[in-house]
Amino acid sequence: SDVAILRGHSLLRAQPGVDSKRIGLTGISWGGVLTNIAAGHDPRFAFAMSVYGCGFLDRSPGLGLDKVDKPHADRWMDLWDPSRHLKGAKMPFFWINGTNDFAFTPEIWQESHGLPKGGRGRKTLSFQLRMPHGHGAAGENPEELRVFAASHCLGEPPLARLKRQERKGQTIRAEFDTKVPLKTAELLFTKDDGMPWPQRNWQAQPVPLRGTVASSEIPPGTVACYLNVTDTRGCVVSSEIEFLPAVVRG
Repeated sequence: SDVAILRGHSLLRAQPGVDSKRIGLTGISWGGVLTNIAAGHDPRFAFAMSVYGCGFLDRSPGLGLDKVDKPHADRWMDLWDPSRHLKGAKMPFFWINGTNDFAFTPEIWQESHGLPKGGRGRKTLSFQLRMPHGHGAAGENPEELRVFAASHCLGEPPLARLKRQERKGQTIRAEFDTKVPLKTAELLFTKDDGMPWPQRNWQAQPVPLRGTVASSEIPPGTVACYLNVTDTRGCVVSSEIEFLPAVVRG
């Protein structure tokens, strides 16, 4: 529970040789959900990293709240869902997930990372094409996790971070802050509509990268899209997802 996490944090901070200013919080899948909750209650953490996990789980297709009796599902949403707690999170936050995750889908993931205070200036996103869901290598090995933690604890150069984003008609543009040169950029998009998010086909195509700015025309019929940039370390950072209304899709 989040109470156990907070108590564990207090115990760790009390140990000789531990630098209490360089303790971060992370978790994979349900651990990511708990990371969301605990981050909203313990401002002592230097940073937080959520792997897959997010809130608004009443809309998750893979976690079964729709199969739980309504009183228990409502109690979860009222008391424990991360959507009730993330507004209290003030530390730098890293969010990593995949386009086709079975539980933490694009809409609820984006709504969740929009809740902590501080806006874009305190969050970094990495939304990766068909990132597999799992403990072990799948959830532990992304280099972005190590770099984000090392930037806060060891002074290593940080990941790029979205600075500015806009969509005008059928054009999407994103500018990033970065200390490490960016190497490539991609537009990721799906034209699939009316089916569960985990089943949608996402496509990736290279787009122009001018210094720290990536931009692209949005293919006709696109229902959702975003931009990814990759730096010279191979670390992927994302813009926010654009969900296009039917009138714009043509």
